[in-house]
Amino acid sequence: MDEVDFVNAARGGADNTTIYLRLGAIPLFFMRYLGALKAWIYAPVFRLFGVSVLTIRLPVILLAAVTLLIWYYVMRQTIGPLWGAIVTWILAVDPANLFPSRLDWGPTVLMHFFQASIFALWFSYRDKPKLWKLLAIFLCFGLGSFDKFNFVWFAAAFVISVFVCYRGDIIADGLTRKERRLTGRMASGQLTPFLNTIWSHVGIDGEERSGFLPVTPFF
Repeated sequence: MDEVDFVNAARGGADNTTIYLRLGAIPLFFMRYLGALKAWIYAPVFRLFGVSVLTIRLPVILLAAVTLLIWYYVMRQTIGPLWGAIVTWILAVDPANLFPSRLDWGPTVLMHFFQASIFALWFSYRDKPKLWKLLAIFLCFGLGSFDKFNFVWFAAAFVISVFVCYRGDIIADGLTRKERRLTGRMASGQLTPFLNTIWSHVGIDGEERSGFLPVTPFF
């Protein structure tokens, strides 16, 4: 994806350049699998400071730095502060992470942020179970998948890994009835938008389609 593909949508989308789908006048998708979340985040930045190299690159660089801090928190909680600092430093100087983050080439910065946040929330939930942490994990799943649809592969891998690695703890500790009910509703609520995206933009038979299926409320 080009570095400035989202700019037109972030400035209101005067025309349909790099805009695949709208909801009314609001840009909704750049491509079949790329949502306009980045454009929505940048809209107030461009409104306040205009469009320049600085306003395009600085926000994603700062977000990538925040992601590194989140990873340090995760590593410190799981393998200790020393190894956490070593792993974070390696990530900070790794060209495979550094240069794509500078340009948000992919795009990858939001994806990495949501991935790191999910891990941090999960390990925090294991230490101190709170319902809001489960809500935040599902929110990250939803936003990450809307930002870039292949995030669902990470979501599926994460859920499977949790049940494989922590199944005994989950069964032993258990969830309250309220947590089980809410988790089930949220999981089923996110399934319809995923299927809707596939049907609306790709189609079961591979043909492009238009329009939306009725979307189940997220909560």
